[in-house]
Amino acid sequence: MRRAASASPSHRRQKRRGGSALAVVEIKTNRHYAGVYSSRESRQAYHRLLAEVSGNEGEVPSAPPDITVVVVADWRHNWVRSYYVKNGVVWLPPTSASDFSDQRKWRSSAQE
Repeated sequence: MRRAASASPSHRRQKRRGGSALAVVEIKTNRHYAGVYSSRESRQAYHRLLAEVSGNEGEVPSAPPDITVVVVADWRHNWVRSYYVKNGVVWLPPTSASDFSDQRKWRSSAQE
């Protein structure tokens, strides 16, 4: 016979080979690891997660992304400067759509 679901997720133990068991809290089929099982830190993480879920209508709040558009643009700029190198000179890609057909219009970074 199947056990009735409890109102709050349980603080469960997940065995690990060759190490301490981990504390797991499963909310809507998503596992959240709370640290080493039966430690004070894992209990605090469990209670913090329950408080977050109860304050957010049963959903785990999503964390804000660590990456921004500025970071992606900077990464792409650095990649372009390292990828478009010909004979030691950086060749920047065309800036307009009509320039894509004619590679002779590609400009060197030395021309800037």
